[in-house]
Amino acid sequence: MRKIAQNLQLMRDLEEKGSRILIIDDDIGSSKTLKLIFEKKGFKTETARTGLDALKMIKNNFFNVVLLDIKLPDIQGIDLLTPLKEIHPDMEVLMVTAYATLETAVRALNEGASAFITKPLNMDEVLAIISKVLEKQRLVFDKRQAEESLKVSELKYRDAYDRANFYKDIFTHDVNNILQNLLSSLELLQLFQKEPKKGYKINELMQIFEEQLNRAMNLVSNVRKLSDLEENEIFIKKIEAYQLLRRSINYLTKTYNKREIDIKVNLNKEIYVKANELLIDVFENILINAVKYNESRVVEISIKVSEVDNGRNKFIKFEFIDNGIGIEDLRKDNVFKRNSQISKGGKGMGLGLSLVKKIITNYNGKIWVEDKIVGDHSKGCNFILLIPKWA
Repeated sequence: MRKIAQNLQLMRDLEEKGSRILIIDDDIGSSKTLKLIFEKKGFKTETARTGLDALKMIKNNFFNVVLLDIKLPDIQGIDLLTPLKEIHPDMEVLMVTAYATLETAVRALNEGASAFITKPLNMDEVLAIISKVLEKQRLVFDKRQAEESLKVSELKYRDAYDRANFYKDIFTHDVNNILQNLLSSLELLQLFQKEPKKGYKINELMQIFEEQLNRAMNLVSNVRKLSDLEENEIFIKKIEAYQLLRRSINYLTKTYNKREIDIKVNLNKEIYVKANELLIDVFENILINAVKYNESRVVEISIKVSEVDNGRNKFIKFEFIDNGIGIEDLRKDNVFKRNSQISKGGKGMGLGLSLVKKIITNYNGKIWVEDKIVGDHSKGCNFILLIPKWA
């Protein structure tokens, strides 16, 4: 695919600059004469006296047409056909000879020559053949360009279709759950209003209302951010990560003020990474999952920050270690996929980790998940981020 794209670009460039011809002939006088004629007709023309010189030129340049003499000082022209076509399969090669035989002509055509021309040259005939092979070449490239454009369009359509279905499934699943929770809470609220002795339950129901509304707002926000990341390029800049981490922790404790949360961080200084403001979404999503998918009385989260140097690049390593329900080994590779349904009881982690993965990838970073205690996924997770350090 890349080679095709390169050749297509070469053809576009040549259409703007004019077709190029290479004459491979050790007869200097003949080459000069042909060069003058072709240039007068608007072709950009080069010459080479030996097969070796021709190969060097063709390795660095594309020629639409090559006139190849069958006898050269260092190699038989017919033996040069295959190497030339291997470098540029779409190049049209016209064999030229004063010693034509049927056997030679058949061999040349079988090995990729577009035509077999005998000397002395009839220039009207030569120009007519060149015009014909250039037209064939143009049609081939136009067809290939159309096929490439069609493939690109198909990929874009399929991607858009898959994304639309994914968002539809997410909204259908999550919004239905949210509405069901709200409806159940509303029914309980109406019931408790009729029983004054259970009035204290109303505050619990109001908290459920608030949690579900926040869940709906987060869902809409995550869909928007993930969609933006998939459709637009994001810009990287110098970001101080420690303050974003502190803000994320503060947000978590306020959001889940009814849970007992113990967070320890081994960092108390500024640290700069190559990222942007979306880094706070990364921290918040990982922290929120550590609470949401945690059945312990006390939610324990240990955040370790260190520097990693792989010999080529320096990264800041963030580890978020929790005592939640964990993720089974077979599902660890899928947890960041958009349609992942990971946690126990059929609960999905929604868009959160898909968003996290997309953001980290755009930073040229990495993210993966391990067991808190190796070999026992039920004891909790360790989400590990590598984000390029700002030098």
